[in-house]
Amino acid sequence: MYIVTNTIKVKTDYLDKMEQVFLSTHTMENMEEVKGFKGIEIFKRHLEDEENASELVVLSRWDSKEDQQIWVKSESFNTLHGRKPSGEKKPATKKESPVLGNEVRSYYSVES
Repeated sequence: MYIVTNTIKVKTDYLDKMEQVFLSTHTMENMEEVKGFKGIEIFKRHLEDEENASELVVLSRWDSKEDQQIWVKSESFNTLHGRKPSGEKKPATKKESPVLGNEVRSYYSVES
């Protein structure tokens, strides 16, 4: 099994909204056509050393690295993440993002 975590540092005022976005878009129903997708879990915490920052950790499980990488390059991924298809121009004005940063890591399960 292949695991990917995306640890997203977010403004605390937006934490619940970001959590709901992931819970509503990355459902098994929305992802049923995605080859190799096994499920998703979401974790959150408030950062004690930063008053206005929190973390949201999105953990996804996959059959293989290849399945996950194919999905990341797909239209399905772009749609769920609110991205425009390649070649389309983005609007000139940009809203301030609630995301302060993120870190993506991947892991392979240890078989016994």
